[in-house]
Amino acid sequence: MRMPAMQHGEDLRRAGRGWRELLIVAMGLAGSGCGTKNAQPMSPAPPVNGPVTLLATGNLAGQDDDPTVALDAAGNIYVVWFSDRDGTKDLYAVHSLGVDLVSGIITWSAPIQITHNSPVDFPPPTQGDNFPSLFIDHAGIQHVAWHRWDLSNQSHILYMKSDGTAPGWTAAIERNVTTGPHFDRFPNIVSVADNDLRIYFGSHTRGTFGKNDMFVSASADSGRTWQAPTAVPSLDTGTSSRACRGSSNWRMDRSAGCSSAGSSNPPTMCWICRPISSTANRMTPRRERDARDHRPRR
Repeated sequence: MRMPAMQHGEDLRRAGRGWRELLIVAMGLAGSGCGTKNAQPMSPAPPVNGPVTLLATGNLAGQDDDPTVALDAAGNIYVVWFSDRDGTKDLYAVHSLGVDLVSGIITWSAPIQITHNSPVDFPPPTQGDNFPSLFIDHAGIQHVAWHRWDLSNQSHILYMKSDGTAPGWTAAIERNVTTGPHFDRFPNIVSVADNDLRIYFGSHTRGTFGKNDMFVSASADSGRTWQAPTAVPSLDTGTSSRACRGSSNWRMDRSAGCSSAGSSNPPTMCWICRPISSTANRMTPRRERDARDHRPRR
């Protein structure tokens, strides 16, 4: 797993979750998603502008994958990913120790193993811990969600928190966010208020079997307990009559150029807010631009 050095924390904040997104920001590539301002086709990647550091070594025949990146209030960089270097897929963490702004070189800690599965119960390449999501709150507490795939072909969302130190991860308590005969995966953890956490995830057993529907589970006590998952209504169902801008006089419609209905790929920004009127479906280019200014953003 390679990590390019970056001099500004804001670049990392824009990178969002995941190593691939971080590379895109570091290299300055132009995305091509619908609804994106000045969207352009993907172009060949320029060289990485700075040193590249190999954060995980000694596992060339195995997997080190699914990294998630976050910054604390001081601008320190934290990375969590899964590795099968101990015979099964467990989570590991590293963090930055310092940045040389002249050379662009980032000094990194040694990896810390933060989950410990049995290779017998969770044999790779599929079983074990996958796709972690990391969120750091204003107090510096690190919240991690991930999915664990077991031999019964069930996958559940788990959660734990720590101060980020080795003793903190050792003492961290794994909590089951989801249970039962389900295949839940790809979590993304966020905070909406102090002590109020949400984990969004996909499941192809809770809604339409075989379809990766989105669900959310909430915690009002900073991760100690989690509510039963609830379905997240989708905007990707053709024309939606859901109100936007806080008014029933507006509705969400698919923007021109977005994928056809039924696809799971278009993000929310593919939708624009249109006034509900007899001419709502025959908007002039100017009115469409004005309406697009009110579309929901991530």
